[in-house]
Amino acid sequence: MARLRGALRALWGVSLVLAAAGCGGAPATPTTAVLSDPNEIVTTGIGRLGAATSLHIDGTINGTINAASLGTISGGSITGLSGSVKLDGSSMSGDVDLANRAFHVSASFPRLFATTADIVEVDGFVYTKVSLLGDKYTKSTLPPSLPLASSFPLAIALPGKGWASGAQATLVGREVVDGDDTYHVAMTVPMATLDGALAALAGGAAGGLTIDTATLDCWVSVATVQPVKLELMGSSASLGSLDLTLTLTKYNQPVTITAPPTGQVQSG
Repeated sequence: MARLRGALRALWGVSLVLAAAGCGGAPATPTTAVLSDPNEIVTTGIGRLGAATSLHIDGTINGTINAASLGTISGGSITGLSGSVKLDGSSMSGDVDLANRAFHVSASFPRLFATTADIVEVDGFVYTKVSLLGDKYTKSTLPPSLPLASSFPLAIALPGKGWASGAQATLVGREVVDGDDTYHVAMTVPMATLDGALAALAGGAAGGLTIDTATLDCWVSVATVQPVKLELMGSSASLGSLDLTLTLTKYNQPVTITAPPTGQVQSG
């Protein structure tokens, strides 16, 4: 069971590698003018995202992941899983409390034994409940290498260093997303940046594992210059392929994230 839990964390970690490498940056000076420079759109959007106090995310996850490679990252074979694992139809939803470095997200993987997962990060701890492993949460501390976020949602929400590491942006045009007029910006990320992030995440276990291609599309509101949609696509001969789409809503609305009650957390 520990290995399966590690595999699920590795899956979130692969998402983190792509997201942290592709969507980092420093807060930018607010602007209300119509923008045409894709780099300015991205840096301004990420700055607004980093300045937010909270937001809500909804996402879909599709693709195929190599179980053996996930086992390598998590430190062993994955109980009950082998070959290629389909993720098509998977989804996630949750709240991010940027002001307090916390989040609560639930995910569903219908093609992975109909697995569901509930993850809470708060006060420096991560609480994970996976349907295949029982009805209680396990508690763990954040990895030293990821002091601010242990998984995908906060990696998107907290600016990192990747945007200054050679990512290239192209303005595709203007599109309407859920009734919001947006800039559509397509980005490519240097493979060396991604592979370095993967190595930092998995340590020695990442030997021989590389990411071959990755793109990140961002839709940024023209009115607020806040990201409203992200689509992240990556492929790897060793890891598999991943397609994640997130919508970001409810910026700066009140949110309360707390640890699960003690009785719902496994002892030991």
